[in-house]
Amino acid sequence: MVRSIFGHLSSFVMALLFAIVVWAVATNEQNPSREGFYPDLLPIEVINRPAETLIFQKTAETVRVKLRAPEVSWSELKPGSFRVTVDLDALDLGTHQMPVKVQVTDPRITVVSVEPLAVGIRLEKLKSRELDVRSEVLDAPPLGYIYRSPAPTPGQVTLSGPAILVDQVTEVA
Repeated sequence: MVRSIFGHLSSFVMALLFAIVVWAVATNEQNPSREGFYPDLLPIEVINRPAETLIFQKTAETVRVKLRAPEVSWSELKPGSFRVTVDLDALDLGTHQMPVKVQVTDPRITVVSVEPLAVGIRLEKLKSRELDVRSEVLDAPPLGYIYRSPAPTPGQVTLSGPAILVDQVTEVA
């Protein structure tokens, strides 16, 4: 009796495994997997930029992504299906090589490769300062006119940007 139950159980397990293999082959034949580059370049989104800093230089603005996906998924892909990020959380000022992370909304899609794998980013301190606007008269007034000092409007401007560049500005004329 026990031998009969194990015999039937082993036959059932073999039949189940065979059915799963046949199903997988049939599914793959109907909707084969395809590998290739997504046709559009995808923009890189910078997240978690430290406060009071800005990105002074970035080596890449977009990435190229190679995917493996069922044929049906390829036809449904659009740029909104992807999120390409570079995380700057807890970085100091200076130059950094940061890895690019790609997320896809469709779980059937696998990211095979990303070009470039990392992006060089230079973080600089954000600085603002106010400068007086100075006006210059480069020529003498025509005969019969009286010279009066010009009054620029506005009299002051706020300069804002990377500290390394803001410090180089000496005057606004």
